[in-house]
Amino acid sequence: MKKLSNFLSSMPFALFLLMIFATAIGVATFIENDFGTETTQVEVYRAKWFEFLLFLGTLNLILVAIRFKLYLFKKWYVSLFHFSIVIIMFGAFATRYFGFEGTMHIREGMSSNEILSEQNFIKIGIDGKTELFPKQFSNMSENEFSEKVGDFQITLKNYVPYVKTEKVESENGRGEISAVVSIDTELEPIQLELNEGELEDFGFTVLDFGTGYISETPHQQKIVKIEKRDDKLFLVFDGEIGTLSMDTNERKTFQSETEILSRHLYTIGETSIVFKELHFGIEKKLVSQIAQPTAQRESFPSLFEFEIKNGDEVGKLEVFGKAGSTGMQKSITLRGKNISISYGAEKIPLSFSILLRKFELERYAGSMSPSSYASEVTLQDGNFSEEYRIYMNHVLDYKGFRFFQSSYDPDEMGTVLSVNYDPIGTPITYFGYFLLFLGLTVALFGKKSRFRKLAKNVTPILILALPISGYSEKIEIEDLNTIFKFDREHSNNFGSLLVVDSSGRMKPLDSLNMEIVRKISRQTKIENLNHNQIVLGMIIKPNLWKQINMVYTKDPKINEIIGAEKEQKRVPFELFFEDPQTLGGYKLSKYVSEALQVPQKKRGLFEKNILKIDERVNIAYMVYSGQLLQIYPFPKSGEKWVSTVEALQTFPEEDAQIVRAMSILYFTALDNSLKSGNWTEADKNLDLIRQFQQGHGSSIYLERNRIEAEILYNKLEIFQKLIPYTLVLGFVTLVLAFWQLLSSRELKIPVMLSKSATYLIFIFFTVGLALRWYISGHAPWSDAYESLVYIGWATLLAGMIFSRNSLFTLSATLILSGIILFVANLSWLDPQITNLVPVLKSYWLTIHVSMITASYGFLGLGALLGFITLTLFVIPSENRKESFKNAILNLNRVNEMNLIVGLVLLTIGNFLGGVWANESWGRYWGWDPKETWALVTILVYTVVLHVRFIPKVNMNYFLPFLSTVAFSSVIMTYFGVNFYLSGLHSYAQGDPIPVPQFVYWTIGVVAIISILSWRKREIAN
Repeated sequence: MKKLSNFLSSMPFALFLLMIFATAIGVATFIENDFGTETTQVEVYRAKWFEFLLFLGTLNLILVAIRFKLYLFKKWYVSLFHFSIVIIMFGAFATRYFGFEGTMHIREGMSSNEILSEQNFIKIGIDGKTELFPKQFSNMSENEFSEKVGDFQITLKNYVPYVKTEKVESENGRGEISAVVSIDTELEPIQLELNEGELEDFGFTVLDFGTGYISETPHQQKIVKIEKRDDKLFLVFDGEIGTLSMDTNERKTFQSETEILSRHLYTIGETSIVFKELHFGIEKKLVSQIAQPTAQRESFPSLFEFEIKNGDEVGKLEVFGKAGSTGMQKSITLRGKNISISYGAEKIPLSFSILLRKFELERYAGSMSPSSYASEVTLQDGNFSEEYRIYMNHVLDYKGFRFFQSSYDPDEMGTVLSVNYDPIGTPITYFGYFLLFLGLTVALFGKKSRFRKLAKNVTPILILALPISGYSEKIEIEDLNTIFKFDREHSNNFGSLLVVDSSGRMKPLDSLNMEIVRKISRQTKIENLNHNQIVLGMIIKPNLWKQINMVYTKDPKINEIIGAEKEQKRVPFELFFEDPQTLGGYKLSKYVSEALQVPQKKRGLFEKNILKIDERVNIAYMVYSGQLLQIYPFPKSGEKWVSTVEALQTFPEEDAQIVRAMSILYFTALDNSLKSGNWTEADKNLDLIRQFQQGHGSSIYLERNRIEAEILYNKLEIFQKLIPYTLVLGFVTLVLAFWQLLSSRELKIPVMLSKSATYLIFIFFTVGLALRWYISGHAPWSDAYESLVYIGWATLLAGMIFSRNSLFTLSATLILSGIILFVANLSWLDPQITNLVPVLKSYWLTIHVSMITASYGFLGLGALLGFITLTLFVIPSENRKESFKNAILNLNRVNEMNLIVGLVLLTIGNFLGGVWANESWGRYWGWDPKETWALVTILVYTVVLHVRFIPKVNMNYFLPFLSTVAFSSVIMTYFGVNFYLSGLHSYAQGDPIPVPQFVYWTIGVVAIISILSWRKREIAN
């Protein structure tokens, strides 16, 4: 018994369980991609063997805590986060067995007290008495169902997933034709489908396909027959038949009959027939759509064939049903009893009801594209009644039920709410999350932690990361002369006007113009035109700018929809419309509507990309129409600022006339300046607008110094320009570190120059932060972008203070700081311009993405340090072994600290994603491929950091080797899921793309270095 206990509480067994768990859930994502979500639930996530695996893992944690006395106070911070995992497992158990999810559909003006369950049931009724059996079906293995209900044994005999009725060619099938028939030249042609054994009576003409029809008035009616002979179809008529080949224009005339061929026009008197499709014999069959992409196949019902048996009397029922809808009930009478069976979701009654007073959908100005939506509801429970507004991230909580805004009806007169009931599991899980975050934080900074122990020998690099810099893309258009005539000095003067953005912040128009260009095109300039020239040009010369490749898409599927080249990154605005002149026929309209119909928790990357691109198109439209620039303060009050269009509509008559006059004068002056090249008059008229702003908006008008500081900050683009310098200097310092290690002399001058350059970068970093602090009026860490920039600065400061004489540490610090700036710039390129309230604007999501992306930076740096360390094993000479050994030990300490920070960030970030998901749509874990692979990465790096507890393992070799190889899980999470798996975060919906060649080269190089370093692993013993 003791041997068993020691084995169950051993570290090798724990790591074995972690790897089995990681492998199982990783394989499950591929099963989901190929066979569907329900199959994955049956085969893995809800399977008994998987629950047993989780039980063993929980038991192992408890036994390890007992065996190694983690309950002692001196080890409390270690036991805390281990204990938190146990709590989280109990929370998951409670959610699994005591919680449920569903949806509630309500039409405007009506109320509902029913939830449609997410769980599917086989519903069996015998003479009105029903029983429910929860059941999910697998597309991978045999499905079994056999239950005794009353006196009847009901058994599932066959299951066919995702069926669709299709026409299949068959020798025994009926013939079928599809044709266009014109009876009279003055009448519209008729689209016709005719099966064998049917006829179509057009009055004076009858088209007969094998019925043997005989006219009662043969002198008035022409009978044109279609006859089957062997494997051909013939057109038969008692008279002359003319034919015309559409391919060769050859005309022929036949008497009585001719073979029917495609792409031929047949003329009989005034009747003309073109046969589009010809089928000699077809029959309709139910065909499984299992090979279709996940999103498409799950829209089809599945077929269930049941056998009902009572003694020697047997009946059969074919039932159709699918997830998310109540099943169609089929019934049969057996031994005098009515037996009914259905499969699908079940309606769950509530003790209260919700009345939908009004469904509100906001659209972009001048567009049909929705920007946000909400449900105005009244909760009714007996005498209790209260009004609520449900929208993204604003949830209705009542009696343990949580109602989330999910989607809406196509006619916009109804809402779909997702519902979650988990009063036990969620609080337990949240408590586990709290203990986990606390335990990981203390374990990172606690005095006796592994991290602090390593820090005594090599001082660390600090924490956190996220978003990158734009570049200019060449455009091809024949006449750019007018665009380039916009004077930069005047355009910058235009940028010095004040504007109020959608969030209510007052700032120079220069800042909004930069955000507009970045948002639409994800770059900061086009050719040599800056953001002010571009936006001013869009307003004055919209027809020209609509032709320029400016709207960022970079989505092959969406490019194909709008008619652009698949690999094109940016497309012209006018390409999104069937009629570019009137902007009629918006090509994405259908797809935007469909994307919005998909509940938030089920939207894939295609739907998300459609909505993002739709937002860019609408922002561009708002610029072209002048609706985005709120530059006119409302007279007298001055607190509300509006666009030119709104000012003309809402200002008092006298003030509206002033605005109209100023606009006409300015636009006229701009036209004249474009022709003459003299911008003096345009500058004067621009000053009139500025004076209007100062006169009516003086109470909130910004100080001149602050305006100039913000424009200077925009012009310098300090953090964007620091990215390449920081990264290049980091890699140069890394090269110097190797050079110094391999040579017998110190490189004083190169090292001094490297450190001096680091100090210079730090100074620019500090100036940029100080400018941002002055402009905003608050400390520069209030949002995700500012937080990451600040962390990059803090990381660089820590590296300069603690690197001492270690060039390896200084280089790692520079590279990490550059990576943080690079990632931070990603969100800088995609600013929030319109006043949206979708789920993706969640505060929790910002933290979740920031921390996970930051962790990838640390884990990537760990892979880099690991590869460098493996290389050091390969290259030492006999007389430098000691120095190489010290370098390896030093790098391993830094690397282990780096991996600890990365794992902590990834773990906290991933579970914060669960908090975001639960607050957004009521599910803190859904086994989506992206979150699953993030968990796989957590498990892999947990194993990497715990291998040292296995006796006789040479960690000085295995740490760098494992940290290098483990990064493949990050690559799979970040790239593999997007392109090879279907899910909420994926792009390709399972369509495979070729693996880039450099991946194979990288694997080969890492494999060679690993093998060579293994041979010399004893160096660092």
